[in-house]
Formats: sequence, C-alpha cells, structure tokens
Amino acid sequence: MEYGLYAADVLIGAGRTEDARPLLGESREIVDRSPVVDCWRAAIVLCEASLTYTEGRRDAARAALRDALALAKAGNRKYYLRYLESSMPPLFCLALAQGIEVDLVQQLIRMFRLKPPAEAPNPWPRPVRIHTLGRFAVHINDQPLEYSRKVPKKTLALLKALIAHGAEAVPEQWLCDSLWGDEEADAARQVLGVTVPRLRKLLGNDEAVGQQGGKVWLDRQVCWVDAWRFQALLADARDADHLREALNLYAGAFLSDDEGEAWSVAMRERLRGKFIHALATYGQTLEAHGQIDEAIRLYLRGIDADVVLEAFHRGLMRCYRHSGRLTEAVSAYRRLRQTSSVVLGVAPSAESEALYRDIILDCAAEPAGQAVLETMPPVRLVHSRAPRTAQPRRRG
Repeated sequence: MEYGLYAADVLIGAGRTEDARPLLGESREIVDRSPVVDCWRAAIVLCEASLTYTEGRRDAARAALRDALALAKAGNRKYYLRYLESSMPPLFCLALAQGIEVDLVQQLIRMFRLKPPAEAPNPWPRPVRIHTLGRFAVHINDQPLEYSRKVPKKTLALLKALIAHGAEAVPEQWLCDSLWGDEEADAARQVLGVTVPRLRKLLGNDEAVGQQGGKVWLDRQVCWVDAWRFQALLADARDADHLREALNLYAGAFLSDDEGEAWSVAMRERLRGKFIHALATYGQTLEAHGQIDEAIRLYLRGIDADVVLEAFHRGLMRCYRHSGRLTEAVSAYRRLRQTSSVVLGVAPSAESEALYRDIILDCAAEPAGQAVLETMPPVRLVHSRAPRTAQPRRRG
C-alpha cells in the first residue's frame, strides 16, 4: 500500500491521473479492510483530492481536501502525509487561499519544510518575511528580528539594496558601487565579501542569500518580500482579487526611510506608478459594479497618493454624482481646480470640465440643486493647458 500511494502521488504530479486511479483504489480498499493501517487514511484522501484537483474538478477537490485535513488532526495521521511530495504544495496553496485549516496547513509546511510554489498565497509560511512598503521590518519564523547590540546598518543596507534592485541576481559591482562607492574597488569587494555571510547569519538561514558567479541574490523560496509580492499580484491586473490584495499590501512608499539613497529611487517610483495605476483600474471596476462607497474610499486614497492626477478627482466627482451627492461633487471639482492652478499652473482638462458641466445640469434639474448652483464657480468653456511663453521685447 505504501508503495502504491507513493506511486499514485508521483503519477498525479506527472498528470497521469488515469494510471494513478487504480493504485489509489487499491490503497483505499486495504485501509477499509484493515483498521491497523487506518493511520494512512488522511494521506489517501489527500491524494484523492490531488487527483480531482488535477482533473479540474475544483469543488470535489476542496471537499476532499477538507476531509483529508480533518482526518489528519486525529492521532498521528498527519505524519503519514510526508510521502505526498507532489500533492501537498498545490493543495496547501488551495487550502491557504480558501482558509481551510490554515493553522494545521502552516504547521505541516514547516514540519515537512515544503518549498513554496510560484503561486503560493501570502499565508504560506516563509522563514524570512520582509516588509518594505510604508515601513521596514524583518521577521524570522514569524518573530520580529532582534539585534544583540547595535543595529547592523551595513548588513541591512545590503538587504535593502538586494530588494531594491528588483532582479533575482544582483551584480556584485552594482552593489559595491551603490553601497560603498567611496571605497577603492578592492576594498569595496572585501566589504561585500564580509557582509554577505553576516546577512545570512542575521536572517538565520544559510540558504537565504546566494552568491555565485559575481552575483548576489535573495532566495525567493526562503524570503518573502511585500514589494515582490505586490508586483507579482499586479502581473495579472485583470483579477480583481489580485488587485485588492496588492492594494492592501501597499502601505506606503518603498523604503521611505532611505529616500536619500540613489539605489532606492528607481524601485520606489516604479512601485508608486504601479500602485497609482492599480488604484485607478480597481476604482473603475468598483464603479462598474455599483460599489460606489468603496470606489470613493479608493479615489480619496489615490488623491492622497498623487494629488495632481485628475483621474482620481474625476472618479470622485462621478461617484458623488452617481449617489446624488451633488454638493460633494462640486467640492471635488473645486479641489481639482485649485490643485491644478496652484501646483501645475493650468486649468482642469477638457474631460474634467465636461463632467463639471454635466453636474451643473443635474443641479439645475433638481429643486434642491438650486442652492448648490449659487455656490458654483463659472464653467470654463475654453482653456489651454499649454504653459505661457515669454513675449519678445520690441526694439526701438
């Protein structure tokens, strides 16, 4: 039975579900006939869940997964799951994403030291978790990183620079130039050679930092970084759940305490740009589905992030107009007009002015809107966004 179950797991991982099915059936018959080997029941049910999941029968897979994890709680059944190396990672991703026995699944992941698949959800436990958006924090095995004496600034600078570069493998020369540009080339390389093992020790994991062939990198299966997760979620911007998770991750600017460091600028601006675009995209999605209050909160957040971006102001105007809050729609326009004038020295765009005219017409059509009309600024029918140019002086 043990061999049959292991073989079935391997076959399922290879997509050969028809070959795995009879082996699973034989294993289940043995367990049903002999209570002595009932300890294998959870493993068999989990393997059956893997088979249905591979075949695309997601509802059946979720039901079998729940049953398998419920069985695993009893006695020592969970230890017999260790043979299912192909089945556990994708099913545990599903369990964490669906909120099925999360504590148990995380315990099993740590127990069997499972490496996270590329699509692993946020709750998948990593030995090292690093937050860089809005704050800088490092957690080792879910515990905040503590320093025995003073803060190791050079070691942490290397960690931050590896994240900021964005690539999986960072050239040593770039690190030397970015972090120790004032040093001689040989001296900078010596400092890097000392700092890499110090970073491994600080993170408590020799596999966390790799170095080979003139490059250094953080192992993405050991280290979870919110900035990297944010970008991965936005890679599929059509998925509303991914957009929502990404926006929740973005708690502020990337490494805001290191704004003076040249190596942090490119990543900070890139992430900020992605955040602004995601906000606008998700806001329009919420509008389209009639979730106006949620869209309003999103657009206000966008204005806080980039006060000169008209798309957020227009979104706010549309939402207030849609919900009949015309006074607030006018206030949103006024804020846009003042911001455009003070910050950019121009009038709002034609699209914003057209929306403002529509709001005026709405006010005129309602008795309650007359009071709003009295406080409205005049509509700009013609405007130019081109900056003024100095006129040449006349001679003579």
